[in-house]
Amino acid sequence: MQQMVTCPNCGSQNAANQQFCVSCGANLGTSGRPHVPVVTGIAAPVVQPMMTANLPPPVQSERQVDIKPTWALAWGLFWRTLCLLLFTGGLMFLLYMVLRMVLGYNSVFGSF
Repeated sequence: MQQMVTCPNCGSQNAANQQFCVSCGANLGTSGRPHVPVVTGIAAPVVQPMMTANLPPPVQSERQVDIKPTWALAWGLFWRTLCLLLFTGGLMFLLYMVLRMVLGYNSVFGSF
């Protein structure tokens, strides 16, 4: 069973490992740090209390996932690159044709 701590400000029950009350935000620790109100809303600034107490080390997972390249990934990259090159080539050709039209050339293939 988890130990509970009573908030000295509002009297609500909180878990013993919490630093601040879940109801009113009062400081539950005995370190003497001042209470920092947390403002919430659309344009509320981010306010975080300074953590100087002894905190447990971060949990590190020993499970490592190896990402291996597959042929599906390679083919997907190949087709995306090919489509990008075709699109770019088509766009360049379109710009070339518009430029020729603006300059007054009648034939696409020069002076035939």
